[in-house]
Amino acid sequence: GYTLGVTSEPSQQARKLWKPHPDDEADVREALESVDRGELLSVEASEAFLRWLEGSDDESWRAECE
Repeated sequence: GYTLGVTSEPSQQARKLWKPHPDDEADVREALESVDRGELLSVEASEAFLRWLEGSDDESWRAECE
């Protein structure tokens, strides 16, 4: 049979955690707290937001943010 070289230690690459830029820490913290509170955009608003990021003029997603 085949054996895989599996180690119990995570690789160095896996140990690195993503950290926001210090200028963005407060915004990222607030966003994560909003998620914890269940304050998420609807599927429709999320799709509109993605279109807006891609350059469309559709800003209908903003209505859910107010």
